Amino acid sequence: MENLFGIIPEGVEDIFYHEYEVKENAILKVKDIFKSYGYRPISTPSFEYYDLFYEMDSITDRDEMFKLIDENGKILVLRPDMTIPIARIAALNFNNIHGSLKLSYVENVYRRSNNGAGYGKKEFVQAGIEYFGKSEADSDAEVIAVGIKSLIDCSLTDITIEIGHVGFVKGILESCDISKKHYEDIRKYIESKNYDELERVLNEAKLPKKYKDTLLNVIYLYGDPNEVLLKAEKMILNRGMEQSLYNMKDIYEILKLYGYKKYITFDLGLINHINYYTGAIFKGYVNSYGREVMSGGRYDTLTQRFGKFIPATGLGLNIDEIMEVIGMGEIGDMFKTDYILIYSNETRDKALSIASKLRENNFIVETELLNEISLNNSKQAREVVYISKDGLKVKNMENGAVYVCKEDRFLKHVLFNNIITPIH
Repeated sequence: MENLFGIIPEGVEDIFYHEYEVKENAILKVKDIFKSYGYRPISTPSFEYYDLFYEMDSITDRDEMFKLIDENGKILVLRPDMTIPIARIAALNFNNIHGSLKLSYVENVYRRSNNGAGYGKKEFVQAGIEYFGKSEADSDAEVIAVGIKSLIDCSLTDITIEIGHVGFVKGILESCDISKKHYEDIRKYIESKNYDELERVLNEAKLPKKYKDTLLNVIYLYGDPNEVLLKAEKMILNRGMEQSLYNMKDIYEILKLYGYKKYITFDLGLINHINYYTGAIFKGYVNSYGREVMSGGRYDTLTQRFGKFIPATGLGLNIDEIMEVIGMGEIGDMFKTDYILIYSNETRDKALSIASKLRENNFIVETELLNEISLNNSKQAREVVYISKDGLKVKNMENGAVYVCKEDRFLKHVLFNNIITPIH
C-alpha cells in the first residue's frame, strides 16, 4: 500500500505563513471595498445537492464536480460555483428586504481544472459580490467599478476589463433555426475568435447569408468602446441587438464617471459559456498575464429557478490568480513582530504585564525565555526588549540603537509618544 503520510492530494496546496499573510492582506482589502459599497457578507454550505448544479449543465462540466454520498443516499457535491447558492438565498429572503439586496462573500469553490492558477488545481478562493433587485445600467457599472477598485487596491493597476453583452449574438442566433449543438459551437468559436471553424459550422448549419456574415464579423468587434459601437451599429438586425448596444454604452458612460475609462474595452464576441447570463458580461485581465482575474455579468432570470424573479448582476474575483500576479516577490514579513520581550524566570511576570499592555494597543508582541534560541529570533522584531529586575534594555533592530529605561518610561514613550506606530 502506498504511503501517503505527509503528502497532500493533487490540486490542493499548503500555504506557509509568508504567502498566507499576503493572501490574507489581499482578502482583507477586498472585503473592506465590498463593505464600503454596502455589500453585506454571507456564507453558503460547502456541500450542496448535486441536482442543484446538474440542472444547469453549462455552469461546469458534471465530470469536474466532486461528488459524495450522504447517509441517506443523496448525491452531494462540493460547491463548484457561488452565484447559484447565493441566488437561492436571495430568492428565499427577498420578501424581507426593502429595495435592493447587496451581498458579498469570500469562499472556497471546488472543481477539477486543467487551467487557471496552477495546472490541475482543484480548490480555489473566490471573492465576489451579487447585486439583486436592480436592472439599470448603474448596478452593472457599480459591480464592475467595485472589481476594478479591488484589483487596484491589490496593487494590480495594469489591467484591462473587457465588456460584452450576451444579447448581441443571442439576438442573431435566436433569429435562426439551428440545433443546440450548432448553437454551442458557434458561441465557442466566436469567443475563441476561431474564424475558420466558425465559418465551417455556419456553413454546416446552413444559415442565411446576412446572419452568417454578421456572425463572422462579430469576431472583429473588440477594442476601443466607441469604435466597436460604431461598427456594431451598422450590423444591427433586430431590436435585441440594438438594446444590447444601448446597454453597453450606458454602462461605459457611467464607468467613465467613476474615472475608469482607461481600463475599459468592448468585445462583442465575449460570450460566457455559463448559460445563466442574460445581459452585460465582463472579464478582467492583468496585462501581460494570460488568465482572467475577474469575471461576472447580469443574470436576471436565475432566481426564477427558486420561485422568484429578481434582476441581478455580480462578479467574482479569483484570489488565487491575483496571488499568482502579485508573485512571491511581494511576499515578506508583512506582519513583522513589533516587540520581542526577553525575560528570565525572575522577570516573567513583568514581561507578561508589559506584553499585555502593548497588545491592547494593537502591537504584535512575542515573549521569549532568555536562551540562545530567543537571541537568534530577536532579529525578526523591530525592537527587542531585555527585561531584568533593574529595568529594561531596548534595542532597535533596524538601526542598532540601544537605550535603557524603567518599565513605566518605556510604556509612556511607546503608548503616548508613538516611538513605534503599529503597522497592522
